[in-house]
Amino acid sequence: MQLAASNYSHSSYDNIAAVCKAAFSDSEIAQNLKMNKKKASYTISDGLGPYFQNLFYTDLKSGQVPYFTLYFDETTTQQVKKQMDIHIGYWSERFGRVVVVYVDSAFLGHAEASHIEDEILQYMDRNNVKFQHLLQCSVDSPAVNNAFLRKLNFYFDFQKVPPLVDLGTCSLHPVHTAFRKAVEALPFDVEQFATDIYQWFKLSSARRDYESVQKELHDLEDLEHCVGEFFRWLYLEPVCR
Repeated sequence: MQLAASNYSHSSYDNIAAVCKAAFSDSEIAQNLKMNKKKASYTISDGLGPYFQNLFYTDLKSGQVPYFTLYFDETTTQQVKKQMDIHIGYWSERFGRVVVVYVDSAFLGHAEASHIEDEILQYMDRNNVKFQHLLQCSVDSPAVNNAFLRKLNFYFDFQKVPPLVDLGTCSLHPVHTAFRKAVEALPFDVEQFATDIYQWFKLSSARRDYESVQKELHDLEDLEHCVGEFFRWLYLEPVCR
């Protein structure tokens, strides 16, 4: 539990048994402890994983969740396969907040709208998740996913179920692309400029004091947030100012 909650590396548990045996020499449990990175990984995925997944499904099917949202995204893996990860979000009375949980992955030869629809419906059928409670699908790329939404709504209409709430596709992708193109058109390298600012403050204790004063006066985020990663561009303007 501590490894998962604190995001420790699995390798850090390779010698944990020897440490426990030395630390708790009078404990029979500690002396018989066997643990390594592979066992820690399996304990999390095959031991803790099913417990928390069951906790989630019990909560989702408790009768106190009238609607839920399904999130999915497809990406190409290092094995050159299309992997679609599925998440579900809903308001939980148990936790008193909106809960978003990863629930499954599917591997697609080609992420066509019909393939995505089949995988989504099969997932819901396998796990007895009622599509009558599906309020909205959160999607990104409009090219495939608009077709997917049309197909899913057609299926819902056939099942006499109300259509999904349409909030449009993800606006972040085109805005992000437009900003990147604008940055590339500037007469100087603004990303390198931001990196230089960060390094200039970082490598001097006196300038670090000045940085903290500036952040306090202008309510700035950490300069490091804007360095080297274009998806941090929202931080770029206040940092440059």
